[in-house]
Amino acid sequence: MRRTTKTLSEFGQRLEKLLRENDISKTEFSQKVGINRTTLYDWLYGVSFPKPQQVEKICRVLGFLKPGDESFESKMLAQLQLYGLETVIPENIQMQVYAKSNLNGVSELIMREVARALAKTYLECSPENSEKEKSS
Repeated sequence: MRRTTKTLSEFGQRLEKLLRENDISKTEFSQKVGINRTTLYDWLYGVSFPKPQQVEKICRVLGFLKPGDESFESKMLAQLQLYGLETVIPENIQMQVYAKSNLNGVSELIMREVARALAKTYLECSPENSEKEKSS
């Protein structure tokens, strides 16, 4: 599937902002995450989204996840920070999700998918997107 729009997705806008703040070029970012530039542009324009393993690499490249930090909670918080959701989802709710997931044996991969789906849904339903759809 190819890009049909020249407008950045909500995730794309967030990612570009993070790259600027961290003074990382798109080429350098692509190399560090292990993707080609076409994949990066597909992410920026909403053609596709990063896979769970790529999300973790992105979090490390952008400094949300420090080297050697492998705790489940840190990985989840890093993903929320990547998507700009750490302030949207209250900390007590985050902790309840962590506790329930560990008690019920939900795998880390499933929780990553949940975080990714939640972030994607939030970005798609954000007020900015709602306004764009109304004006279309």
